[in-house]
Amino acid sequence: MQLKNNSLNVGVLCVKTRLLAGLVALPLLIACDGDGTTVTTPGNLFDGSFVEETNVEVVEETIVEVTGDTAALECIDTPPVGDGWGWNGTESCMVGEIQTSTGASTPAVDSSPIVIDTPDTDSQPVDIALLTSSVTDLVLVTGQTNALGANTGFDEFLDAPNQNVLAFTDSGWQIADLNQIWDRNFYPQNDPNTPPSNNFSLHFGKRIAERAPDRVVAFILVTSPDSGISDWGPNTDFFNSIRDKVSLAINDIPLKSRLDAILWHHGEADGEDRDEYSAALFDLVARFRSEPWFDDGRPFICGETAASPVNNQLNRLNTDADPWTSCVEGAGLAVLPNTDQFTASSLRTIGQRYADAYIEMWLGI
Repeated sequence: MQLKNNSLNVGVLCVKTRLLAGLVALPLLIACDGDGTTVTTPGNLFDGSFVEETNVEVVEETIVEVTGDTAALECIDTPPVGDGWGWNGTESCMVGEIQTSTGASTPAVDSSPIVIDTPDTDSQPVDIALLTSSVTDLVLVTGQTNALGANTGFDEFLDAPNQNVLAFTDSGWQIADLNQIWDRNFYPQNDPNTPPSNNFSLHFGKRIAERAPDRVVAFILVTSPDSGISDWGPNTDFFNSIRDKVSLAINDIPLKSRLDAILWHHGEADGEDRDEYSAALFDLVARFRSEPWFDDGRPFICGETAASPVNNQLNRLNTDADPWTSCVEGAGLAVLPNTDQFTASSLRTIGQRYADAYIEMWLGI
């Protein structure tokens, strides 16, 4: 039996520095609050300033030492092109930055943060077939707007890929990168000329990879924004589209015949606290468990909406007799103005909360 727990502790999620050729220490992410929702991103990397991310409240900053030449050096993009890093003739640098001075040196005051993996520009091309044959955790993510994450922000460090996290894209299984198309033909990369939107699925996978580095996480995203729970009803066109996509994705995972979990984020379109919603939700859980690619001994985890009475119905998954259902908290998460849609920072946090619940229920950690 697994213990029900809808009050999960989420650790502080921070990044210290990235050491580049020429021994230049660049500031990456700094300082999070208890939910891991507060971040800063580099402004001018060589004057020690920081720019606050949109919709994110800065709680604390950690300043790291920055060193380098005083001569102006232009950073030129180098292969792999588009990863944000290049060469200025002396050392690795961020494309578009011109080094003009060292700025003042300030001792680092950060203490033992968790470091998020960033792409290794010197690594060899990844063998996707090898990675798919190594998948340990296969997950379906479904729901409405907050499961899609449309129209949210992006940060190249906080949202960097992790080679142990795969997404089923319009081109098949790939290392999950927000600059891809995962769902609805255009998200999260909804416009190749602008930064992509965010998605909690990526951060769910990254959290598992950080806490259990031997795991390889693969997720399938199928959403229906602005739709009530009836859209997931028996034999609806949408539910049939879930069947089709899951079956297609599993066929390309050699050692998997079933999902390990389903993550459900829904409720904004059914925001009333009414028994009909929870009845429909339990019916949906049973419907999923009747599919050949799922069963009744695997986690079904939902997440609270930002501000909706329907959370009372969602939280019945924490008090039922089923050890494999759970609902994670949405408390303290910010939303975009005049919406119930989470910010990018909140999507990162809710993804980590889903991962912590999954790790406790399925991996026993």
